[in-house]
Amino acid sequence: MKKLTQLLLILLVSSQFLIANSAEFSCSISTTSSTTASLCDLSLIVDQDCNAFSGNQDNIYIISGGSGSYFVSGDINGSFEEGVPFVVNYFDGLTANIFIVDAVDPACTTSYSEPINCAFSCNTPEPTLIYNTSFESATTVCGDDALSLTVTGGDSYQWVVDGELQAETGDTFTSTYNTNTSVVVTAVEGNGCTSSALEIPITYNEPLSTTQPVYTCNDDGTYTVSLFVSGGSATDPDVLVNGVLTGRTIVITQNNGNSVNLDISSSGSNCSALNIDIFYDECQPPLSLPNWSTVTPTNQSGRFRGQAQIDDIPAEQGDWIAAFDSDGNIAGAEALIINSGIAYIDLPIYADDPVSTNIDEGMNAGEYFTLQLFDASENAYYDYTVNGQVFEFTEWSNTNGIPITAYSDNNDVYNFLTNPLCSQTIDLNAGWNLISLDLTPTSTDIATVFSGLQAGNLEFVTGFENGTIIYNPNDPPFLNTLSNVQDGAAYWVRVQNADSFTVSGDCLADDYRMPLSNGWNLVAFIPDDPQPPTTYFADLISNGDLQYVTGFDNGTTIFNPNDPPFLNTLQQMENGLGYWLRVTNQ
Repeated sequence: MKKLTQLLLILLVSSQFLIANSAEFSCSISTTSSTTASLCDLSLIVDQDCNAFSGNQDNIYIISGGSGSYFVSGDINGSFEEGVPFVVNYFDGLTANIFIVDAVDPACTTSYSEPINCAFSCNTPEPTLIYNTSFESATTVCGDDALSLTVTGGDSYQWVVDGELQAETGDTFTSTYNTNTSVVVTAVEGNGCTSSALEIPITYNEPLSTTQPVYTCNDDGTYTVSLFVSGGSATDPDVLVNGVLTGRTIVITQNNGNSVNLDISSSGSNCSALNIDIFYDECQPPLSLPNWSTVTPTNQSGRFRGQAQIDDIPAEQGDWIAAFDSDGNIAGAEALIINSGIAYIDLPIYADDPVSTNIDEGMNAGEYFTLQLFDASENAYYDYTVNGQVFEFTEWSNTNGIPITAYSDNNDVYNFLTNPLCSQTIDLNAGWNLISLDLTPTSTDIATVFSGLQAGNLEFVTGFENGTIIYNPNDPPFLNTLSNVQDGAAYWVRVQNADSFTVSGDCLADDYRMPLSNGWNLVAFIPDDPQPPTTYFADLISNGDLQYVTGFDNGTTIFNPNDPPFLNTLQQMENGLGYWLRVTNQ
């Protein structure tokens, strides 16, 4: 009889096999074999690991002992030869397989059977969420804050947000959200098994904010302030105010002159607490904020320093200062710093960012800037002027945020005038001129107003106040009926030679217009920028009150709102010129 040989069964399973609940293929082997006394004696040895995850086929090797045939539980059959493997496929629905092998030899035939019980099993991973934030709930996010989720239970992970598989495969997933959503995570263990999906709902919360406080003065000398809180947890009808649970409408009553600090938070939300101060003084609302456009900081700036005064008195707490470039774009704005009764300016002035071509954030090379002060107590704005003109600062430079050399002295005083002086220069042609002033002269005396002309050059000045009035510098004073200039009025001036004169005084508002009478009026045009009559007299035209406007600039021009446009020769009204105006219903 031939020597007994070992039959080696190596169970190798293809890596192509991947199912969610099958990661390990385990077998139990019966070592009892039945043989017959014959020339051949067979034995079957099976790999105890029976790891089927690396393939879906096992090879049975016959080392020696002849050749023969086999079948597995009567379902699969084949033949083998000595030293040649044959293949058993374990994935044909077989879970408890009996290998029956018949060995054939010229001298004998041996029948051998070996029970092999194999079944698939899986160590299924399960992801577990770890609360790794300092907030009460790890699945809420506030505003643009990033939220991190950490899980355990697998070797890698699949993260899905709004149906899209994310690139992240680690145990921590960090993202921002702008709405309520959910994150689905599946744990994957080393052999490729996946867990059931864990859905993590994400709650998005708006940041906390409040409405503008509304102040009410009470008869008992107290005041009441009320405001509404929004944001935080959308499902939480209450908020915590200074640690006390209250509704979202906050009402506080305090004594006059007190200030109130509110620390507002929302339970069930990871939104940061909102801390606000409410100031109160003699039943007045808190100081207003300037109605300027928002400043856009850029990577280039220079700092302006000095002191701010209003009519020679230091500005007060709550007052602001801003810089505007040549095109009127805001380039910087800061609240004044009050120290020992002095209002200090510490103003960063930003450059225009060349990368953003659709917006002008501030200063460009060669531009000047102007300053404007906001008086919070008066809710008024004052330009910084010199000799009645808005002053143009020309020495801005990028200093990387440190003080600009020309504007670095904290002792320099910039006095903002509530009624700034204006200065106006008027050019006269030889002969008659129809002129007007856009200011109230420091002295309205007619002789003083025209004292800047060349000596002996002025011949006549005439005006119209329900009739003609006249000034002749060569006549006795008692013959002159025009002695003072009036705000908003125009005057005819005759000189021998071309000349000019300058007048200073209090500025008149662009919209100032002298009272009108029915019939003819001799009026000034005060705005700096030209305007067509249709714009400047739009109110009179809409009411049907305007009949004619005539002007004079080296010749007469006319505007009639009822004429075809091509007949109107007065197209633009200009500063420094005067106009005849005929109206009704005044």
